[in-house]
Amino acid sequence: SSVDGVLYDYDKSTLVKCPDDYHVNYSTLNVPSSVRTLQAGAFDGWLNFEANMRGLVINLPSTIVNMNIADNFIFYATSEININGNSQFVSDNGVLFNRDKSIIYRLPLAYAKTSYSIPNTVSTVADYFSYGNSRVLDVTVPSSVTRVGMNAFASDSKYAFKTINLDSSESLVFDATSFAVMVYPNESITSRSRTINVRNTNLKGRLENTYASVPYGFVVNKVG
Repeated sequence: SSVDGVLYDYDKSTLVKCPDDYHVNYSTLNVPSSVRTLQAGAFDGWLNFEANMRGLVINLPSTIVNMNIADNFIFYATSEININGNSQFVSDNGVLFNRDKSIIYRLPLAYAKTSYSIPNTVSTVADYFSYGNSRVLDVTVPSSVTRVGMNAFASDSKYAFKTINLDSSESLVFDATSFAVMVYPNESITSRSRTINVRNTNLKGRLENTYASVPYGFVVNKVG
């Protein structure tokens, strides 16, 4: 069955697919309380920074038990993802976390503010945390964070994450994609740049070594 182009299974217990351009015609999606599962890729969009600056408010019911979080809300034009009263997930100002806020899952692509501070309850920044974000210019990562996942801050620095304030210790777990700027086939990005401010000298060295050969400006400053 479908409602306003959103596809569900026969009894509306699974949301199968929300159209990529749903935000063009609607500002809000209230997912029915009958929904228990978001199918993998149900909220999966396309990379268009300008178009994604106008996002969709998604209100999810407390009844959801399977969000397939690894495969949803990546490149999808959302401004808020709201859920409360759920046993696994919670939202705070439209940002999606696990229940105890130790994992931060998604900062919406079209998040309304240009600055964001991750709460100090968070220890893990999930893979694709804000992959392709188009709005947030600077973000602060607290000392409580011990792991930053794949492509967590991967975006075009023309639009987002020009500055990352990283308060984590030298033992922070990350990889070569975690703080990377998006690279496009057959397009020079030498004019792009990203600045990371750290408080730990050894972490500064690790970041500089990891991103030494990237084809864009990558500056790591020791502060504090």
